Amino acid sequence: MAWGPRCIILRMPVITVDKSKYTSQHFKQPVVTPIKAQWDITFACNFRCSFCLTSSGKRTPDELSTDESFALIDKLHDAGVLFLTVMGGELFSRKDIIPILSYAIKKGMLLSFSTNASLIDEKIVDFLQASRSAFQYIQVSLYGDDERTYERITGSAKNFCRALKGLSLLSDRQLKVSVLIVVTKGNATRIPAYYEVAKQYPIESFRIVPKVPLGRASNDGVYEHRGAPAIWVPMIHTLRKLRETVKEDDPPIGVQARSFFGEYLQKLIGFETFSQKCTAATIQIYVDPCGRAAPCPFMQSAPGYLKEKYSHIQMENLRDKPFEEVWNSESFETFRKFYNPEHNLYEINTKCKYFRNRTCIPCVLTPCYCRYLIKAVKKVLEKEGEIPAIETQNRHSHEWRYFKGFTKNN
Repeated sequence: MAWGPRCIILRMPVITVDKSKYTSQHFKQPVVTPIKAQWDITFACNFRCSFCLTSSGKRTPDELSTDESFALIDKLHDAGVLFLTVMGGELFSRKDIIPILSYAIKKGMLLSFSTNASLIDEKIVDFLQASRSAFQYIQVSLYGDDERTYERITGSAKNFCRALKGLSLLSDRQLKVSVLIVVTKGNATRIPAYYEVAKQYPIESFRIVPKVPLGRASNDGVYEHRGAPAIWVPMIHTLRKLRETVKEDDPPIGVQARSFFGEYLQKLIGFETFSQKCTAATIQIYVDPCGRAAPCPFMQSAPGYLKEKYSHIQMENLRDKPFEEVWNSESFETFRKFYNPEHNLYEINTKCKYFRNRTCIPCVLTPCYCRYLIKAVKKVLEKEGEIPAIETQNRHSHEWRYFKGFTKNN
């Protein structure tokens, strides 16, 4: 298949598992060779965000060295991985990040990454520009619309100017960048201000994601339908007002929401919604900064009660073990069984049309909550008065194609 100036040959699968173990009459999730990997390359970060999924800040003492990183890339490549998403922490806090990314590119991998942009300099953008055909998706997380917001969320007011400088450097090189914001109870009404900052740059899209109760935010019940309206209701009112001001040539806006709830939400806000199918342990593997692999990127950052539920699923060390042994380990085999509603630890709404047509594959860490969330939001909105549906701005529906497998907050 042609991809820019390079030609990438899709490799045939070399790792397989028995698919028959993980199916039911309601659901069939294919289990094949992993073609995707998400790699938290470091937990070092110059920001200290209160909602960080990985609780990043300090570098892990046994983080993979440069040579060990090359060896990991070799293992992923030989197993059939083509799409590599590099996360953190802040990936550009690693001094050897350019050699590591270059090595993955030489192996023929297509890369995506998320950054806070504050450490991006001329050397980095020169490299990204020269290698642009290898980057499938570049995401910049925006944590505020002014210095005061950045100080409150990231720990330093100076990070605002640093982030905008990085975003400007990316834009000057005409690199395709999308901006992500994480919505909390504290900033739900400030979405338009964030958007005004973002659209000063020629970004591809503006992506809105509610705070996820993992990592440093693991005690926040955002996914509990009783607490969720505290974020969603202010978001709905704010986005309805924003919809009235967005112009034809403004960057497209998308809001993350699971399919069934997203259908309801889209009629209220007038912007498109997007969601992620879970592909953990089927076509995707997660690797932490120390080379330890897990079926799911979020298992280690889950709240204590969930960690206890899944305590039998252990991380496997790719430093010492062959890839095939890890991929077919008991931990991965056990995780795959959760795709079957009969074995999932939560109740799955098997009657949902999105579940039946495989548009939505619920996360095993969070319940199938769309019905309850709609009911809870409706209850609050009805007390405030009737809210009519508005036409959805769907002129940029193609823009959300990259988001299907890329939803982690930086």
